[in-house]
Amino acid sequence: MQTQSVRTGHRENALYLLGAAIVWAGIFIAVAVVLQGTPYFGQLLPILGGGAVYFVVLVPMLFVAASRTPSRTTASQPRQDP
Repeated sequence: MQTQSVRTGHRENALYLLGAAIVWAGIFIAVAVVLQGTPYFGQLLPILGGGAVYFVVLVPMLFVAASRTPSRTTASQPRQDP
């Protein structure tokens, strides 16, 4: 039963990562089109890159770290061997 919840957690993380990557790619493309030829594009690119790194790299790492730590309810329950 625990393997099913682990698989579901991995699937949710993968869907989040895919969705975040698609959204940030769209943001980068939109900003590139709007600011093309202006001096602001170079200034805005690092800001957008920081946001993308946060939502595509750091948040999924926090999800994985949180899913690997045992919760109090599962740690206090006696183990049932099949």
